[in-house]
Parts: sequence; structure tokens; C-alpha cells
Amino acid sequence: MNEKTVTVVYFGEETENRRKQCGLSLIEQLLLSIRSIRQNWSKSVDIHVYHFWPLSSATQLELTLLGATIYASTNLIESQFPLSNKILIGNLYNGNKDILFLDCDTVVHYPVEIATSFEMMVAYDVIKNVDKKDYIEIARCILVELPKIDIYESPAFEYYYYDNIKQFPVFNSGVFFLSKRLQQLFYNEYKKIFFSLYKNFKNHAWNFYIEQISFCMTIIKLKIKYSLFPKGFNFICTPRADFLKNWDKQTVVIEHYAGNNGSPFSFE
Repeated sequence: MNEKTVTVVYFGEETENRRKQCGLSLIEQLLLSIRSIRQNWSKSVDIHVYHFWPLSSATQLELTLLGATIYASTNLIESQFPLSNKILIGNLYNGNKDILFLDCDTVVHYPVEIATSFEMMVAYDVIKNVDKKDYIEIARCILVELPKIDIYESPAFEYYYYDNIKQFPVFNSGVFFLSKRLQQLFYNEYKKIFFSLYKNFKNHAWNFYIEQISFCMTIIKLKIKYSLFPKGFNFICTPRADFLKNWDKQTVVIEHYAGNNGSPFSFE
């Protein structure tokens, strides 16, 4: 994976939804992320920005000056659950490259270049999201067999400090690599599973994580042979995961300041 073989894809809106407590709106997060790519990685890597709601002329101009290509969707996945709209990229992206999906609240600090023979790369999330009993209920809903391995309170902690890769696939859906060959298959199943889980679990206490759980269940159901990103890719350092605040910042390639109370450069 390098600047010539991937397209970086985002789904972002110019709305108040997902504004951080630090003050950054979603579109400001997106612009910060793209600027970091141009400054710290590549002037030429393809960048696609997808959206549904109209963008202001000023935002469109700034995105264009940053070399991003803008695409408007004519529909939403679920209007009451904006986080799900990133799944639309499966229908909207028709390029011939692999993709690197980035949430808007990411910052690229160094070139993103990884030699991999795997068709998908992912990173563990900082918290487990739901309990094992919930995963069992979810699995019954979508008819999938769960791997019989442990679920940890903080999968990322286990990975960063103990190199534990034999754990339940609680992955963060905010940064991932996906080969061109898998894109249609993956996104079709991703959308199907999301609709099923949203219908059956939207009133549960953990409903915020339905999209991300759908992402993980898609990987399990399709039995995708994935690889983990090296440490420092999808580096999630927020108040809910401050165990990484003293991690060597020189190794952080893609920072992800996830959560409403996250802020960029939080490890400095």
C-alpha cells in the first residue's frame, strides 16, 4: 500500500453532527485530515470525499485546492444514524485502486506505506463496545458463528503492550485498508448486516456502536483473512484511552482522535 496504489476515501458532511467538544466541526476535521496528508505524506495520492448534504462553495473550493475529488450521494443509509453513511462508499467508489478509508477525525503524520499481501488491514479499538452476551445475541440475529477467543476490556491495550493478536476481532471502523477485489463483496455484506442490526438493536444501550459492530461482523461472516496495522496506524489516544498518552509519538503514523471529547495532537 502506497500513494500510487490506493485512493484515500472519506465520508463527511458540513453539518453540526459530530462536532467535537474541542470545537472542531466534522468538515473542519476533514480539512485538517486532508491537509495532513498533503503536508506529511503525498501531494498526489488520490483523495475522494463523499457527502450527502450540500457543501458550501467555500468548502468545495478548499477541497478542490487540496486536490480532493468531491462526490455527492443521492441517498442515505439511515437518516437517524449518520455514522452509517460511511457504508455508502461501497456504492459510490468506482475507481480501480485499493482504498484506505479514514474517518474525518484523523491526522496523518508520516507517509502511509505498508508492504502487505493481505486484502484487508484493520486495527483494534480501544474499548470492547459490548459484552460477550451481546455478541452472542448479535450473532444469532445475523446467523454467524463467533470465534471462540477472549474479549478484552481494551483490545488496543492488549495489542500495544502485550502484542496480543489472539483476541476477539473488536476492530475500529475509522481506519482500514481494503483491496479492490473485496470492495463490492465487503460493502454489500456490511450494509446488509447493518440494516439487520439496526432494526433489531437500535433501542439497546450500546446502539452507538451498531455500525462498528456491523463492520466487525462482516469480517467474521465473510471469513476475511485480514492483517493488523502496525502499531501507530489508527493510533487512538483519547480521554477514554489515555494509556497511550506516553507512547512514542515518532511512531504514530495515523492518529485518530475518536470520540466527542477527542482532540487532535492529543498525545503531545
